[in-house]
This record gives sequence, structure tokens and C-alpha cells, in this order.
Amino acid sequence: MILLPRRFPTRICSLYGQGGKDWLTNLPALRESLLERWALENAQPVPGFSYNYLEFAESPQYGQVVLKIGYPAPELTTEIKALEYYRGSASAVRLLDYDPDGGALLLERIMPGHHLTVLADHDQATRIAGNSMLALRQPRPEESEFPTIKQWCQAFTRYQERTKESAGPLPGPLFNHAFDLVKELLRSKENHYLLHGDLHHTNLLSREDGTWAAIDPKGVVGEFAFEVGPYLFNPVPDLIQYPDLKGFLQRRLRILAEITGLDKHRLANWSFCRAVLAGIWSVEEGEEHLTYWVKIARAVRKLIE
Repeated sequence: MILLPRRFPTRICSLYGQGGKDWLTNLPALRESLLERWALENAQPVPGFSYNYLEFAESPQYGQVVLKIGYPAPELTTEIKALEYYRGSASAVRLLDYDPDGGALLLERIMPGHHLTVLADHDQATRIAGNSMLALRQPRPEESEFPTIKQWCQAFTRYQERTKESAGPLPGPLFNHAFDLVKELLRSKENHYLLHGDLHHTNLLSREDGTWAAIDPKGVVGEFAFEVGPYLFNPVPDLIQYPDLKGFLQRRLRILAEITGLDKHRLANWSFCRAVLAGIWSVEEGEEHLTYWVKIARAVRKLIE
């Protein structure tokens, strides 16, 4: 028996159906086989995991490690591939070993491992995030081993087809504005790179030497401006409570534009589209945090009006 956060089984079953139920049933045995394979000791669950099973453990070869076990979906495969691209970079967590068939990764444990949310200076946190984006940007792979932002944005078409007979849970004008903007942005001839894809506060952890390392890369190919959105509208759900939210977002956007050298207006456009995209994914996964995504999308849209 292993202890799971209350929402974890519900989320896995919602995402993967019967396959998710079977995976949850087999998870204890899979965990035991991986602990044995990598000779891990003193394994303890990481509090509050949501999409993957996580444990801290000790390895005779690597010292303090994290065991990550996920449903063997394509997203887990691209995470492994992205971490292989980042090998040798201090800006990303080190991938020590992996078992793609078992959906398992053995990762270094970043110490002390505080999230970027611990910084009281929001401008400093934004500069750290912007510099991490630059460090993690990789040349576009020659092989098509990663999804593209165009493929991610197919979620807009799925949503439109799903809701054409009804109003849908997302406000129509908000969705239509974002969908029109996505189609315009995707027609651009901007250079494309391998991006982290989900770089925000809780995916940046502190090292003892004062540097920061990224975890949980999605691995997506697209223009660099696409990278900014998740940081701009996080942390979820606390950001929406900030006083003068528009001014706060404008300040973040200005700092990120200065560091990345990207056009502030284009960053705002992509960030608005990514907020609506997050809302679409929320609908597909059971509408968790949907109200937040609608509110934050409206807030980000004000930056481009």
C-alpha cells in the first residue's frame, strides 16, 4: 500500500480512463520494482504531488534523489528527451537514469529545493525566471521528437468542435478573441526553439550555491515568446488576489521583455492565448481552476487592449 493525495487518483482516472485505473492498481508493484532496480533506500513520498508519483530517496550511487513515476503518456517521454537535451546545464535538474517503459525517472534532488515563490522581491524572482528561460532555450531539434506549439494549439479546434452546439464553459468572446489571435501568431515566421514549455514559480528550485534549476520540462518546439505565459500568470491560484493586478502583470512583462529581448506586445499576445489554452485544458480535465483561468485571461487581455 502507498498513500496518495486525495485528488491524485481522480485526476489520473479523469485523464487516462481505464488505463489510468489499471496504472494506479499496478503502481505499488511498479514502485517496489524500481526501488529494487536502483537500490533506493529511505523512500518517502513528496507531499502534494498532482500528476506523477514522487518520492525522495537515497541512492548508493547518486546520493539524494527523486523517484518520479508517471503514467506512460507521450508527455513523459518528451520530458525525458528534454532533460537529455539539458544534460550538463546547471539550469535544469539532472536526469540520472530512466525507465521509459515503466514511466519512471531518477532525478537529482535539488537542495534546499525552495520554490521561487519564497522570494519576497517579485522583480528579483522575475529576473531569475527570465534568465532561466534564456538558459533553457535550445536550438530547434532536427528530428520531430517534440510536439510543436501549433500542435498544442489544436486544443482550440477541439474545444470549438466540442462546443459548437452549445455555449461552452468558456466565455465566447474570450475564446474567439484568443483563437483568432492564435491563428495570426502561428502564421509568423519567427525562429523556433526547444522550450521548457511550463516554466513557472514552482518549477524553479533553489540550489545551495544560490542558483536555480528547472524541473518538469514539457519539451515543446516553438517561438521563444511562447515561453513567458506560465510565469506571467502564476502562482495559481494566488495571483488573482494581488492588488492592482494589471499593474503587477505589466511590471512582470516589462522585466521579461528586457531580459529576453522580445517584443512586449507579442509576449502579452502569446500569454493571453496561453491563459485561454490553460482554460481549455482545464475543461478537458474536469474544469479544475477554470474560474481562475477565465479571470486571469481577462486580466492578461487588458495588457494588449
